[in-house]
Amino acid sequence: STIELHHLPAELAGLEQESAHQGQRHTEASSILADSERQAIESVLQRHGGNKVAASRELGMSRSTLWRKMQKLGISPD
Repeated sequence: STIELHHLPAELAGLEQESAHQGQRHTEASSILADSERQAIESVLQRHGGNKVAASRELGMSRSTLWRKMQKLGISPD
């Protein structure tokens, strides 16, 4: 026979639900962080007239890291 969720003690059965909630909160937090990062990068790029070298210096990252983040976040290189 198979052990199913209703066979487990309530403490263990509740762990599955808590894990699902934690996954949802993690996804929401990741989305908020990505939006914040996108806004920061776009703002700095605008302030420097699209100059990625100057923007990467202000953001404290290499040009290649800035480029990679722009691609990941869907920020146009122009």
